[in-house]
Order: sequence, then C-alpha cells, then structure tokens
Amino acid sequence: VAKLPHKIPICESVSPVSDKRWHGMSDAEIEEYLKRLEDLCYEQMALGEKETGKTYDFAIAHHCFLNQVVMQRVIKKRVEGGKAKTPLVAFCHGTALKMFNLEVKGDPEYPMRFKKMM
Repeated sequence: VAKLPHKIPICESVSPVSDKRWHGMSDAEIEEYLKRLEDLCYEQMALGEKETGKTYDFAIAHHCFLNQVVMQRVIKKRVEGGKAKTPLVAFCHGTALKMFNLEVKGDPEYPMRFKKMM
C-alpha cells in the first residue's frame, strides 16, 4: 500500500472520497505520482523475488490507466537491469474508457492528456 501525500485522484467530478481530479493535476504532479509508484513497484518486485527465489511470470495492472503506465515503466527498467520481459495484463473498465472517450471527443473538462499515454 502506497501512502499518498494528497487525496486520491479521480476521473470524474463526484466521488465520496475525493475531489482531486486527474485533469486538474499539473504534468509535474502526474510525473511525480508515476515515479513514486514506479519506484515502489520496482522495489516490491525485487523484494518478492529475493524473498522467494522466483521471478514473476506476469504482472497485472488493475485498470487501463496509470497503473498500466507504471508497470510498463517497471518492466522496461527490469529489462534494462537484465531481467526477462514480464508480460503485462491490464483490466479495463468503464471509468477509464469513459475518460478516454471524453478526451477524444474534445470535452473541455477532459483535455487530451492520458489517452495518448496508452
């Protein structure tokens, strides 16, 4: 579990737990968020391999949003470090699809930012 220094970012305007919108974050905030998760995931995978003596057969990114971007970065870093390329499975559900669609449609509340990362 990664502790965030801010509210949980969300795609839509209404949430019972947060009002911090992804599209309201600066590029620097998003990159900081991605880097923090990338480092955490990389370290946790290394620790898991060290503790078990095994390597990962695949990785799962729940949601086809930033978790997928994070794991792509982690896998690339691991390959650069000499590890085999780990297959990545991503689960996609409605919230991300809705957000991507609103970006493609040009909705002013959803400027094109994240769809192009996929």
